[in-house]
Amino acid sequence: MDAGSLDMLLSALKVEQLTSVRTESSGPFAVRFRAYEHVKFVAVLRGRFELQIEGEAGTNAVRQGDCYMLTSGRPYRIFNANVPEADATVLFSTNRDANGVVHWGDGAADTVTVGSRATLNSEGAVLLRDKLIPFIRIPTGALEADRIRTILTLLSGEFVRGSGATLTADKYFGALLEQTLRYVLSNG
Repeated sequence: MDAGSLDMLLSALKVEQLTSVRTESSGPFAVRFRAYEHVKFVAVLRGRFELQIEGEAGTNAVRQGDCYMLTSGRPYRIFNANVPEADATVLFSTNRDANGVVHWGDGAADTVTVGSRATLNSEGAVLLRDKLIPFIRIPTGALEADRIRTILTLLSGEFVRGSGATLTADKYFGALLEQTLRYVLSNG
């Protein structure tokens, strides 16, 4: 992807909804996420796990400090052990505390993530899926990972609503996408 393609992509995207969440888990886990119609950004603040996208043979290792972006819409799972899978929809709707943090497992949290999902206009979503691979990992230590973690941490503590929410969501999403694409462009 060159700078011209990047400009075309950014100008075609329009965020229709942006939702953010912090998750805290302890012990062994495996969580299955259903197919989705949005783009996901996640930063791992603590812990490590594997991510496997349905239809792909291998897994992707994700470690503390890493960030990643998912674009394909295909179901996937995250896991740190070979245990029965929990359904993410159930976990995220029933295990949320008063501050909006999703918890699973017993004991002190050993895996902590912050993430956002953006529902895009149909033209922008198709263009994004055509131009990018399904899983983009930005490793800890990359300048872009530091910036993405900061943005996602801000978002997970402040839900974007009310007056100007669409504009705010576009700005946050634009910053997340820009940092991800900078990383992709600088690393081939």
